Amino acid sequence: MENETIKEILKENYNLETRTIKKVKNVYKIETEEAIYCLKIIKYNFKHFRFIMSAINYLQDREFHYIPTIIRTIND
Repeated sequence: MENETIKEILKENYNLETRTIKKVKNVYKIETEEAIYCLKIIKYNFKHFRFIMSAINYLQDREFHYIPTIIRTIND
């Protein structure tokens, strides 16, 4: 995916103004004024994606450390 496309998606859906976007293997390192984020573009079917989200939530609820936080869009 092109950096400009990612920049537009982040602005529209997360209200993030990006400073830099760098592809690192199969993720993007996103730098803003406020923080550094990791963006993972997935191509899973919805059922598999819901399973992954459930697993992340399960681990977070049990106070596992270093589990990635999923950031909601501005419309959610």
